[in-house]
Amino acid sequence: MDQVTLVDELKVDGRKLVDQLSQKNFDVTVAFWLKASDETDWFLYIASKVVDEFGRREAYQRLNAAIHDVIPRLLVSLFDVKLIETDSPIAKDVLKV
Repeated sequence: MDQVTLVDELKVDGRKLVDQLSQKNFDVTVAFWLKASDETDWFLYIASKVVDEFGRREAYQRLNAAIHDVIPRLLVSLFDVKLIETDSPIAKDVLKV
């Protein structure tokens, strides 16, 4: 599988995950793929009020449950997602765009 196909499939699966989270009443204020300059991989960043209200640990537990509901149909795993606060600088910048 070439890299372009893999990236396209990850984008589609990221959207499926965001849809699944919405069905589970898991707030997604903004979601976006980002490859930081010091990273080798792309990550799906999700800014959520769940992180704001309950902390990252609880948010990742809820995320994990949502991912398990759609596995094995997704290429996106728990390790591909970075949960962030809705008021983080990067979330604010993406929302401006």
